Amino acid sequence: VPCVASGIGADGEPIVVVCSSGVDLDLIPYAADARLALSEPGVDVDRLVVALPSRDRIGLVDEIADRLRHSVSFVSVD
Repeated sequence: VPCVASGIGADGEPIVVVCSSGVDLDLIPYAADARLALSEPGVDVDRLVVALPSRDRIGLVDEIADRLRHSVSFVSVD
């Protein structure tokens, strides 16, 4: 199960970070749901960061992420 953290980024804006390991095709929908669940009424969390090993970031994960309304940033944790 991916781990979720929320807080305020260095830019002062709300941020949600989802950490995972292993190839998981449900990772991006899970992360999008986490971002939505952690948004407050009238305040959307636009910044979503997914941290995972680069070997687990397959093309299909990027394709799923590209379909989201709000963008997703990826961070490799190797």
